Amino acid sequence: MAEEQVDYDGCSPDQRDLALDALAAHSSAIHAELLRAVAAADRTQDYGADGALTMADWLAYRYQLSPLAARQWVRAAVALEEMPLLRARYAGGHIGFEALMQVLSFAAPDDDAKLAELLPSLGYASVEAIA
Repeated sequence: MAEEQVDYDGCSPDQRDLALDALAAHSSAIHAELLRAVAAADRTQDYGADGALTMADWLAYRYQLSPLAARQWVRAAVALEEMPLLRARYAGGHIGFEALMQVLSFAAPDDDAKLAELLPSLGYASVEAIA
């Protein structure tokens, strides 16, 4: 059964804003869960069964990601295991992936609570400046 598509052109700007917010939050939640699975697969070196040397190599091949994007997924997956509050903010759609990657360039597990509270109130340029 095919789902009926939403007529975004027929929506008001407020309705489109709400739809975009909801879709972005769902996308972040799904990606956060995907990263949990990536962390587990990396930990157990599942990628080796297919002859890959690293999880990033396997992800790049399997999902047609750039090597950079694949490395970012693995980096985020591993880091977020030790930063559950930051992970929850990402999963809730309160932090974008690119901002998250900026933060993960310097964040340590001890920074989890402080960053989880601060980041949702900042724009990307501010996050980039902090990094």
